[in-house]
Amino acid sequence: MNQHTKPPATVRAPSKDYTLALIRVVSRRLKHIDEEVVSIGVALSNGLITAAKARELVDDIAPGCIDAVALSILEGAAE
Repeated sequence: MNQHTKPPATVRAPSKDYTLALIRVVSRRLKHIDEEVVSIGVALSNGLITAAKARELVDDIAPGCIDAVALSILEGAAE
């Protein structure tokens, strides 16, 4: 899930309508990710899961995001 791949070089440039459809799908996917992450936060807040499990679940839903945010916070605190 969430793998970043490029189409083969033989694929022609996508049309405007196709690109708009892709953008709509991406938007819906991002909303779904947001809802999942919020649900994980609620579960953690209510003691239903551990912090380690919450981090694991968030990383499954949005790979690399939690570490990127943590790193950004640490870098901001160091300045």
